Amino acid sequence: INAEYMGKKIISEIDKDSMSGTLLFEEFKKIMKEKLFDYENEEEIAIAFPLFAAAGGNESDHISFDTLKAIANELGENLTDDELQEMIREADVLDYDGKISRDEFFRVMKRENAY
Repeated sequence: INAEYMGKKIISEIDKDSMSGTLLFEEFKKIMKEKLFDYENEEEIAIAFPLFAAAGGNESDHISFDTLKAIANELGENLTDDELQEMIREADVLDYDGKISRDEFFRVMKRENAY
């Protein structure tokens, strides 16, 4: 199953009311918490992190602003740069380097009880 199909499937599950095929920021956050990060254990979170870090063709050990923007675009969500930067600021609490590391990703996942 490719990422575009999965993105459209997830959007259609969340966007049942308006059927517009687009998401509001709150709906996007809901997806991030309930769908994309619906993991049962740390092993599955460990599998997910490199997939996110590699979004948009980036080969990296972190999730950068550009990577997060690529993820949002792949989902068809046009988030503002400020909204994306805020998402990174909320997660980037271990080294404050402007990127989300593997440890920060795990921390967010556990804090949000998203798995």
